Amino acid sequence: MAEPQTIEIACLGRPFQLGMLYDCRRDALIPGLTLWDSEILKDKISVQNQANTDFKIFASDSTEDKSHALHVSASLEASFLSGLVSVKGSAEFLNNKKKSMKQSRVTLQYRASTHFKQLTMDHLGAGNIKHQNVFEQGFATHVVTAVLYGAQAFFVFDREVSSSEKEQKISGNLQAAIKKIPFISIEGQASLDMTEEENMEANKFSCTFHGDFSLPRNPVTFNDAIQVCADLSTILGKDGENAVPMTVWLFPLVKLDSAAAKLVREISISLVKRCKSVLDELDGFDMRCQDLIKNNVSMKFSEIENKLKKFRDLCSQHKLIFQKILCQLLPVIQGGGKEEEALATALISLEQSPFRSNLINAYLNNRDREINLVESYLKKMEAVDVITSSSELEKLTLDFNNEYVVVFALSSLEQNDKYISDLEEFLYKSSSDETLPYKPDPSSASQQWFNSNEVKALTRQTVQSFLDFYEANRHKENVKFCIASIPDTNTPAASVHVYQDGELLSSQFQLPRKPCDPVITKVEHDCVHLEIKPALHDTNSIESYCILYRKKESSDWTEVVLKANSAQLTINQLEVHSDYQLKFSAICCIGVGPSSKAATFKTPPCSPPGILKLSKAKTHSISVFWTKPITVGKNVNELGYVIEFRENSKGEKDDDWDSVEASDNNFSTVDGLDEDTAYTMRVSAKYGNAEKSLPSEERVLRTSPFLEELRYESSKSPKNPFIHFFGCQSRLRKAKDMKDKVIMVVGADDVTNTTVCNLMTNYILGVKWEDNFRIRLVPKFFVYNELFDDIAYAPNRVHSYELHHSPSFQVPFSVTIVDTPGFSSRTASFDDILNTIKRFLQKTSRIDHIDVICFALQHNFDLVYKLIFEQILSIFPENITENLMIFLKSGDQNVLEAIQGAGLSFPKRQDGDHVHFRFNTVPLFQPKQAEDGQMQMEWNSDFQQMKGFFKALEIMESKDLTAIRRVHPEYNGPPLEDFGPGLLDLFE
Repeated sequence: MAEPQTIEIACLGRPFQLGMLYDCRRDALIPGLTLWDSEILKDKISVQNQANTDFKIFASDSTEDKSHALHVSASLEASFLSGLVSVKGSAEFLNNKKKSMKQSRVTLQYRASTHFKQLTMDHLGAGNIKHQNVFEQGFATHVVTAVLYGAQAFFVFDREVSSSEKEQKISGNLQAAIKKIPFISIEGQASLDMTEEENMEANKFSCTFHGDFSLPRNPVTFNDAIQVCADLSTILGKDGENAVPMTVWLFPLVKLDSAAAKLVREISISLVKRCKSVLDELDGFDMRCQDLIKNNVSMKFSEIENKLKKFRDLCSQHKLIFQKILCQLLPVIQGGGKEEEALATALISLEQSPFRSNLINAYLNNRDREINLVESYLKKMEAVDVITSSSELEKLTLDFNNEYVVVFALSSLEQNDKYISDLEEFLYKSSSDETLPYKPDPSSASQQWFNSNEVKALTRQTVQSFLDFYEANRHKENVKFCIASIPDTNTPAASVHVYQDGELLSSQFQLPRKPCDPVITKVEHDCVHLEIKPALHDTNSIESYCILYRKKESSDWTEVVLKANSAQLTINQLEVHSDYQLKFSAICCIGVGPSSKAATFKTPPCSPPGILKLSKAKTHSISVFWTKPITVGKNVNELGYVIEFRENSKGEKDDDWDSVEASDNNFSTVDGLDEDTAYTMRVSAKYGNAEKSLPSEERVLRTSPFLEELRYESSKSPKNPFIHFFGCQSRLRKAKDMKDKVIMVVGADDVTNTTVCNLMTNYILGVKWEDNFRIRLVPKFFVYNELFDDIAYAPNRVHSYELHHSPSFQVPFSVTIVDTPGFSSRTASFDDILNTIKRFLQKTSRIDHIDVICFALQHNFDLVYKLIFEQILSIFPENITENLMIFLKSGDQNVLEAIQGAGLSFPKRQDGDHVHFRFNTVPLFQPKQAEDGQMQMEWNSDFQQMKGFFKALEIMESKDLTAIRRVHPEYNGPPLEDFGPGLLDLFE
């Protein structure tokens, strides 16, 4: 250490005198020992006037700012913090600490100096020291050689700040008022120039006085402080006769005698600051702890209060132990017995202990979180009484007036915290020289009930359930509600305890909760059907349900009780065309639970109409009639009707219905239906634009099959047979997901081709020999010859007919028949006809494949026909030969032999003959004779041939026609419509 120098230190209320000895190692006065006799000390002392007065205002409460205000050095501050130095007078301000984080504090400092005394060389000169033996005893390191006299005073103004007030604003207003106080002392005024409001605000502060003055009564209010402050200069004395030592100067004894004890080193400022930081943090934690103890929740629940008090006591013990360590180390280090490293080691050990600041802060944060959570519950249930002791709860449950006591029981407030156990263990082992660094358990905090999101969510539900049940039953005289702490390790956070006649009925009673909204399944003109859905977590505590309903304009509710095991209810005797409200709640043994939201509904304007009755069913329409509603609401006039229908095979959802408005009050026809299809139908009454009755009872009705309607029409016709022209006006609907077979008929003349096409059509549609009608294909455009009662086709045109599948078909697929012009036509060359067919296939987007090409042949077959057939086949893909069929007129065996001789690539049967089918032209459209057996045999033969043909067609693989469009890309002819009318006739 450097050469010892004179030291200036604050007196801090200690009785310093000139010539007194002082030990800087312990910062202690040595009374009774001196270097001079008292007579010598009093002689030749230098006295100087040092009059000075100063005022300061500060709002800080830190040890550092207080030490600075009292001019305390770092070394002396360390001794004060360790407890080596006891302070008196104004220095007691160092011990005055805020007790609450909600405390606003402003301090006014008064400091006055009067005179300065010091020893002279007559005392310190060589040979002038009388008691030399003091140096050898080693009790002291310094002697007091100068003293500055005066006095200090601190006026500490405190006020509790509510949660709605701003501490900074309150402190600032008070500082503005305090700044005026020094002028009172100077100018001799007795009061401040303040408004009444300012005066009221100032007097909300309490005042604590710390001073070097003897007052008859210490000030306790702001006005008291003003009066005292005005009198301080007078109390000090005219000549400073009541002044006290404020600052002393210490001279090192080693400079008077090398044998004297000396101050080896002072504690470094950095270590002093670390020690001060530790103690300041502990003081701050103590302040927080006191705030939590004074919290309304802690005062109501002793479990929380006891935990906090225990924690505060452990921290206090730790603080005393730390001060004891400082008290032991500081004198030894300053006397040279140990290095500063010993203090640094002690601080490191503290920072690794369970008392380190981050862990203490975390614990208090957890307590704060727990209190806030409980406080939120109490605030939510502020109308419910809180029971603060078990004896008070027992008294309540045993009261004969209380049949039931329902308790919101906080079960985890006494929950053990491992951190507290660790603190206790650390303090127990702290007497040993070495302690291992503390490692906190990371799961300890997460195990606390208030840190579990799941537990908190369940507790919020319990709070709401309890409060809802309380609101519904608080007026019942035999039921009492309260909140209490009832420790239960098996139930986290909270549960509901129910006592019946003084005995615990259940510690986890499930109160009826607010149920789901009532589900109205059906509203009739005089009743409503309900489905009761309880709350999600309702249990067996529910005994029944109470359903309340009323007309919207009424104030009286009608009650209906439903057993808990029932889920559906019908409320009868309602008025037609009226608005109603409805709600329900669950009932347990204690009382009724909270009600659901009120549901509103309106009964229909009338009862349902009568069931539909069939008037007439056609292929694509059904005519029905019905009876009017029996019950109609008041002021309900001019009812309309809506017919709803859907295919019987479709689902049963309410939105699957099609509808039409009836044109009459009890009769209507529904058009646009599919042939031979069953429909579910019903009728509803309609009032205005929005209100409807319930529909009538459903009825299944069916449209007529196509042939059945033809049979009816033909029965009225004198023609024999009745020819039905089957063309674009016929409505055979396209069937979904139904395979389509494409048939092309090619032949020498138009009549033969058309005969084959008509024969196919009559077979497909199921025409029988007995029927008095026949079906004839007709293109879109044709010429009617009235003279012969016949039609003429446009020549040299390709006609296609689409027969979409219906239930009455004799084949399980849809059929497209392509009728081509006869290649022996006299009005067009074969090349023209071939190009017509080719362009048709290239441009027809709806025909992208072909299943069979039927060659309709007559009496003769020669080389010319062979060349023609080869030219026609050249249009199609090479594998088209698998899809060729021959149609022969009955008896033309020579034609079949000629084909076999020509070597054409037609499919063959197992017997070697080409696959072929025969037909007759006579019986199809010829008049039937009563006993013409030959014609019937030919008819049956033709239809048997058709049956075989379509059976073979069913298993044939389709051939793709897209290649035809790629093979002839050079075609740029006219649009398809120019090929001739009726080219793409669709029968729908």
